[in-house]
Amino acid sequence: MIDIFVINGTDYSLFVIGVIGALIFFAIQLALCFKAKKTGVKLIPVYFICLLVVLAIASVIIGVSPDSLMDLSGLIAIVILCVALLFGISIGAAWLIYRIKTKKGAERGVN
Repeated sequence: MIDIFVINGTDYSLFVIGVIGALIFFAIQLALCFKAKKTGVKLIPVYFICLLVVLAIASVIIGVSPDSLMDLSGLIAIVILCVALLFGISIGAAWLIYRIKTKKGAERGVN
């Protein structure tokens, strides 16, 4: 990795990349919620999360080899699921903000 995010000898690259990814997913989901009219379009980031879960399951199923000394397919699946969870939390936060904003607008009679 690039030594940009090394502070006092500790590499924070993975955390920074995860936070940036979560913020990007949050911004995309929030923009889709407010701009898109169809629910299918609003759910595009959720489809990506489902794709990550399928990828994790596939890596466990396909990665099983009985003659391998070191099988890392389970670890890879856990990492993919952690990324999916992080992105899912940011997508859920965007949906929550959208619901709160639209509920307040509906109470005032404004969309």
